[in-house]
Amino acid sequence: MFVALSVVGLAVIFHKPLLQMLGSTAMDGQGISISLDSNQPVEVSVKHNPMRCRSSEPVTVLGSTPLRKVSGAHLQDTLVLENKQLGIYREIEVPFGEPNEHKTLPPVEFKSGTVRLALKPKNILGIEIYRDGQTLGTYQPGLSLELVEGKHHLVLQGTALLEPVPVDVEVKGRDITNMPVDLTPYLRNARQ
Repeated sequence: MFVALSVVGLAVIFHKPLLQMLGSTAMDGQGISISLDSNQPVEVSVKHNPMRCRSSEPVTVLGSTPLRKVSGAHLQDTLVLENKQLGIYREIEVPFGEPNEHKTLPPVEFKSGTVRLALKPKNILGIEIYRDGQTLGTYQPGLSLELVEGKHHLVLQGTALLEPVPVDVEVKGRDITNMPVDLTPYLRNARQ
């Protein structure tokens, strides 16, 4: 009885390390080198798989594209491609392979699309459009914003508004997205 309770007690105390050990394979934590090109400059980092990689750091920065035989990634990690100025963020899973293998990944293309905001009321003036703190332009009817495909969190600001107005838009490459935005609830004059 004492032995059985001791085994159960040890299993409770050490269940996480035991599960990690039982779930791991010889491929876990095996380093590889990466080569990668993209049509837009992006910073490439690696999010390490905490269950598989056993890296001491959760993220490792590899550098900017183009990458040529850069080490620091492991099998089953995730590559993060990011360019905050262009609003680019994409994750790519590191493909399966052999330990110490060199992986040349297919080139990554970031296509552009167009966003046209249609603000209501139509006569509103002086509204600035921001993304991540940088100005994309001042609104005027028919204004087209060329953005890289993906999700973008825009913010509209202006003296006519009580507060900044967030606008989330999904941009599709080589497509036009018309985005109506009703600013009436945010107008200074509307609440007086």
